[in-house]
Amino acid sequence: MAVYKAAWEAMGIVFTRGGISTEDESTYLQGIAGAQWLFGEEVVDYLNKELWEQLTDLHSYIAQLDGLPHGPERTALANKKAEQRKWFYDQPKRLDKLFYPYLGFEHRSLSFAKGRR
Repeated sequence: MAVYKAAWEAMGIVFTRGGISTEDESTYLQGIAGAQWLFGEEVVDYLNKELWEQLTDLHSYIAQLDGLPHGPERTALANKKAEQRKWFYDQPKRLDKLFYPYLGFEHRSLSFAKGRR
């Protein structure tokens, strides 16, 4: 559950603050450490590649925007940042779908019921 929570918290930071800091990135990485021992390849790839890349790209766009004067370059970066943030809005459903086989109530209750027979 801690790995799932770490992913949710990273997305929550993006939703509430509009971006993510270096410290938040570090917290995320610490939170997902060991995921390869608990989850299948699809979940691990999502956490270590897809979600991580989106988090770091968003952080990079924000850093590049800081102090950049108004003009075409700033507009292009602001558009990339906006697209990046839109990507995050689709992720809660995806995260739930990826983790469901591992954390779903039915999965746990069925496993428990089978063990009692």
